[in-house]
Amino acid sequence: MDLSTYNHRVMILPKGHQAFQEADCNWAGISTTGPMNPDPSNPSVYSYSYTWLSGDMWDNTWLWFHELGHALWLQHASSPTAEYGDFSSAMGAIRSFGLRCFNAP
Repeated sequence: MDLSTYNHRVMILPKGHQAFQEADCNWAGISTTGPMNPDPSNPSVYSYSYTWLSGDMWDNTWLWFHELGHALWLQHASSPTAEYGDFSSAMGAIRSFGLRCFNAP
């Protein structure tokens, strides 16, 4: 299989993996915002977006929507008072609110 034809890389980490965790910060996933090197004329390992999913949370559809949204250049859906404050979007805080779609900017 030729992986170079795919633009996104997803890594599912082992359960209990804490490498990205800081004090008072639980995480479910982390993603680059778009490819690290978006220049298609100069392909390299940096030509892809990367997503890391927690082995404890990887099977949640909302997590895939949110993190792959970052891979597609989307930022968090915020409100005037909170970074994740738009609960109507997959890019907001949706963990306990069910699956949401992406909103138009």
